[in-house]
Amino acid sequence: MTDLRYWVFRRTWRVGEQLGNLIGKADDVVLANDMELFSAWNRLGWTMPTSYYGNPVIPVGFIRPVLHMPGREFAPDFFALENTMIASRKFRETLAQPDSVIQYHPIELVSASTEVRAKDYQWMNILACVPAIDMQASQYTIEEETTYDTGEVFRFIWSYDHMVIRDDIAPAAELFRVAEDFSTVLASDALAERVMRAGCTGAAFEDPATARSLGPISRYRTATGIEEEDMNKILPRFADVVC
Repeated sequence: MTDLRYWVFRRTWRVGEQLGNLIGKADDVVLANDMELFSAWNRLGWTMPTSYYGNPVIPVGFIRPVLHMPGREFAPDFFALENTMIASRKFRETLAQPDSVIQYHPIELVSASTEVRAKDYQWMNILACVPAIDMQASQYTIEEETTYDTGEVFRFIWSYDHMVIRDDIAPAAELFRVAEDFSTVLASDALAERVMRAGCTGAAFEDPATARSLGPISRYRTATGIEEEDMNKILPRFADVVC
């Protein structure tokens, strides 16, 4: 265990790098029906204008993400395309969360390698949502949006310069979305350690203080503790690969 109670859950920057390479090839698009999937969310008329990020319950019979993954070199246990999270069987079993916390939905694989099919991927939809941001101590940018169904205007956090997690979070789940914005997911230290010890690939758990900081140093949960990465050394190489 570490002194941090919660970590920001996301894909690793290395997976982002690999996806940048794949999506950059006209004949190797990973999410083949991305616009159709996005439109289907909005046609359902959910309250959030950013419902693609808000992630309500996926209805039975809803459209499936279509993944085009012919290469054997890309088959992590977890990855995300925008906020469409994809989880392998190993990752799902390691998370071990109830249906009230995470919903899984089938996907379709086309032109998939044997390595990819062996992962038994499913769409991972995080349902648990908890107020978690210390609004006084954090630094952030507020945006306004209008709901699709009622036209009501509401405000939410669009981006952070510095994120501070509240001390009084109700421990309702090991993994949950932050109620104050539409994209941040937090994971408990115990869950982060479990995933790292299981050797699941593609997932990262970053210190909230560096995840939304303007500084170059990022801190991550490992199987045995915490390690730091200097993004000044990583980003130039990342830019060379994906641009």
